[in-house]
Parts: sequence; structure tokens; C-alpha cells
Amino acid sequence: MIEPSTFATRNVRCSAILKFISARYGDPDLDLERAAVAVRLSRYHLTRILKRETGFSFAHHIRVVRIAQAMELFRTTTLSVKEVAARVGYSNTNVLDRNFKRVHGVTPSAYRQNGTTSAPGQ
Repeated sequence: MIEPSTFATRNVRCSAILKFISARYGDPDLDLERAAVAVRLSRYHLTRILKRETGFSFAHHIRVVRIAQAMELFRTTTLSVKEVAARVGYSNTNVLDRNFKRVHGVTPSAYRQNGTTSAPGQ
């Protein structure tokens, strides 16, 4: 049985990891190693905590935050796809295109043009 203090510690650590990702998503050099150092965990433990508490990987969390921020920029600005990619931490537009399409079923350009995605609940 998990002791309540252990569970609370895990939640605090998971929260710290997610906050770090949310604060640093725009950094193209954001990776597992930097996050682990920042939250004072090994890469192994950071990965295990995220997976156990959320069901998703570190890379998944970065992708979701970056794509959500990109969507917001597409809705609220006239920045080019290249500019949006740079602001949300992608070093080139191909990676943004691939990840955006993976999450929402359309490319960023198609989303901007139509204002909709094919993902459920969108």
C-alpha cells in the first residue's frame, strides 16, 4: 500500500515536471535531460513518474503543450507558420506540421485557413 506522504510527493513531483514543461515549451533545446536536472530527478524517475501519474510520456506532454500554444497563436495572430513554429519551440516547420497533423488531423496551414480540426471534440 502506498503511504499518503509518498503519493503526495509523487503528485508534487509530477506537478513540478508539468509546470517546467509549460514554462519552457518555447525552448527548442527542451529535452528530458534538462527537465530532469531542473526538477532534481533522474531521467528514469522523471519518465516513470509522468507515465504513472498521467499515462503519457515526457515527449507527449511537450507535444501537447506546443501544439495547444500553436493553435492559440494561429487563432489570435497573423504570424507565419515558421514564426509560430519558432515561438513554440520547433526548430523547423516540418516538425510542427507533422506533430500538428498527428494531434489534430490537419496541417497548421489547413487549420488556419478553415479554423477547424478533424480531432474529436475540436
